[in-house]
Amino acid sequence: MKVFISKNEKNALVRDIRAARRNVDILFYISIIFIPIISYLLFEMNIIKPQKVSLGDLEKSTVLINSNVGQGTAFFINKKQLLTAAHVVEGLTPGDEIEMVLDGGINSSCKLIYVQKDLDFALMECSEEEEIDRYFNLSSNNTLPLYESTIASGYPSGMYQSILGTISSTTFNGDQDYFTIASAGWHGQSGGPVVLKNKPEEVIGIVISGVEGSGLMGILKIDKVLNDNNFLREFDKP
Repeated sequence: MKVFISKNEKNALVRDIRAARRNVDILFYISIIFIPIISYLLFEMNIIKPQKVSLGDLEKSTVLINSNVGQGTAFFINKKQLLTAAHVVEGLTPGDEIEMVLDGGINSSCKLIYVQKDLDFALMECSEEEEIDRYFNLSSNNTLPLYESTIASGYPSGMYQSILGTISSTTFNGDQDYFTIASAGWHGQSGGPVVLKNKPEEVIGIVISGVEGSGLMGILKIDKVLNDNNFLREFDKP
């Protein structure tokens, strides 16, 4: 069935269609321009926060450290701060700059702000917030599930690896501040995070040492870090 309309009605209909199209175009360009800006501002104001890491993207929050004693590993615990092993930054003092390589081969730097030589860990901070969308949470649970599967994330020999292991002892050489994992380990992995395979977003320890030829690695318990008052004064809890 044909519908007949007057010329005036037709012109009005055409004007309405064109106006609707203009409105759609305007909304489209506004979204392109302003949504990224609004998202950035919300991110900076911590209304939108980085997500905790998942099993598939451990590398995004793990970085390669280049220091005067060689290479090591560090990992983000918020948008600006990283943890590593103290011996990775040996010879440096708070305030010194440290070179690092982010995921994707991006060169950057951070500043050493706290060193705990007795336990062997150090805290670093970037002068500007890095563009990361993942960071590790520090586990407050001090109960270690014996024989549970672990993942040690790091840069052995300068190449990123996520290495499977098992908690084989809740101490290391009898020291209660550390635990032992049965896992392959190489130079450059020190300072890297250790997580449970079934809970990759929470760091349970930091790689400190390895017994060469034994397949055993010594891991600093993360609750020892969280019990250090000097660390807590510097730590920007996300």
